[in-house]
Order: sequence, then C-alpha cells, then structure tokens
Amino acid sequence: ELVEQSIRKHLTEKKKILLLTNKTGYASGMFCTSCGHVPQCKQCSISIGYHEAENKLLYGLCSVCKSIYDMPTSCEQCHKNTLQMYGLTIQKTKERVQDNFQITPLVIHAPDGASFPKAKKTRELVQQSSIVVATYSLMPVEEVAFFDVVIILAADQSLSLPDYTVRKNTFYNLYRTFTGFANKFFLVQSYDTEHSSIRLACALDEERFLADDTLFRTAHQYPPYGELCIIKYNHENETSLHTAIQNLHKELQYLQQSYQYEHIDIYTSSPLIYKKFGKFYYHIILKGALLRPFMDIAFSKLKMAKRGYKIDWMADSLI
Repeated sequence: ELVEQSIRKHLTEKKKILLLTNKTGYASGMFCTSCGHVPQCKQCSISIGYHEAENKLLYGLCSVCKSIYDMPTSCEQCHKNTLQMYGLTIQKTKERVQDNFQITPLVIHAPDGASFPKAKKTRELVQQSSIVVATYSLMPVEEVAFFDVVIILAADQSLSLPDYTVRKNTFYNLYRTFTGFANKFFLVQSYDTEHSSIRLACALDEERFLADDTLFRTAHQYPPYGELCIIKYNHENETSLHTAIQNLHKELQYLQQSYQYEHIDIYTSSPLIYKKFGKFYYHIILKGALLRPFMDIAFSKLKMAKRGYKIDWMADSLI
C-alpha cells in the first residue's frame, strides 16, 4: 500500500520512477493452496518459473535445463483448481502498474543492452518513460540520472535462500544501489525490516555490516574464519546415490573419530538433494578450523577421485 501511494504521489508530481526487483519473469513458481504441491521440472527437481510471452500467453520454464511447460489448469497431485503463483517479478510488477495506474511501464530485459544499437534504443525509451521496471543487474548506473524516485521491491526476497552468502549479497545489492544512484528519493519494501542486511544498507553503514557479518561467520566458522569443503556426487539412479552417500558419510565419521577431528562438522544435505538434467545430485558439507589436513587424509584413504566424488574446496556457496 505504501509503495502504491508513493507511485501515485510521484506520478502526480510528474516525476520519473524506477522500480527494482531481483526476479525476472512473471512468477517464481506455483503452489497448490489445498495440498501444498509445487510443480517441478521433470528433468530437474526445481520449481518451474513462469513467463509471459509477447502474445500475453503464460508458459512454464525450467531455469536449469530450459524445458518449456504448458500452464497447468489444476494441481497434478490433488487435481483441485487451487494453484496460486508466488514471487514478485518484473513482469508481474509491470502488470500491477498497468492495472493500478493505467500506465504501461518500460521493462528492461537482459538482451536490451546486449549491443550498442540496443543499448542506445533502450536509453531513448528510458528517457521517454515515466515508470521503468528492471532488476539490479539490468539497470545501467549511467541511466539513473533520468529518475527522481527509486523504489526497491521485496528487498529481502533472497534472504530465504539457505546459504551463508545471502546476507552479504543482499546488503551490497542495496548498498551499491544507494551509492550508485546518489541524490535520489528511495523507498525500500521489505518484510524483514529488522534484518541487519536491510537495516544497515539503508543506513549506508558498511563498517557495521562487515563487523556484524564477521561475527556471524566467525560464530559458524564460515569462510574466511573457518574452512569449508563440499563433496559432490551424482548418479542416474537415486537409490544408488543414497547408498553411496550414506557409506561415504559413515566412512568420514569413522576417520573423524579415528584421527580425533571432533571439532569438524560433517553434514549430509538431504534437503538439498535434487535432480538436474535427469541426474541426481547430493552434497556432503564439511566445515571447521584446520579442515584441510582431515580432507587430505579422507581423500587419500577413501580414494574419492576413483569413486567419482568431486571436491569443491573453500566453496563460496552452499547451494
């Protein structure tokens, strides 16, 4: 409601408005309000995203393998007509602006700046438009001089991802926007207004955020204040994958006890099991201080390379 009031006020004052969100497409996915089922790609176990074609028809698209799906009319699990879309995206934002203000905003897409002629045309369109919708990465900083107001939608949307890097990524998405779009009026929409990534970015307090993030990473022994290793394995057969991972997990625990590395944490990532391009993937996550000597022992003793395991040493992401 506050966003709508702000847009209406600034349109009345003939000011140019930039709406930023970090999601492309029309919807991040769907879920059934009756049984909770989320439609997933048949080749990859991730939710299907939805996009609007130029003819206004919606279609499903897997962001990994790019498989295309028809729009479902009912839930494939409970067969009820109770599917609902979720996620705040640039195409959905465009639709809401059209419905609420009877204005068709300019939407910046990835190919719009792919070449000099396209970038020049996009720049001309930006100058002519009263409202522009884009993501952080698709809005060139040199073009923000055209805007009087910058509204950031669902600023905390990425904080739900299960990764230690999302705090820092969210902070710097906002911080760079504020410092790059200097002397603008900003409105930030967030459901978690007390989160340090949001609060300290709005205060332009990079020093306090880095101190806060250091405390978080130190307490949980995330890089660079602890060592992190991800053992990756994939197989066409899900049962074979589980068997291999369970055996490896037991072997790692045995080595951990035998060589007295009790300070190391070993996690099997059952919530992160997924299928990609028809193959099943699984991660074992190890973290803690002085992890490298233990990994040297495990790699040699368990012959990981010959067994098809891949090692991501000091991984910069858990997902």
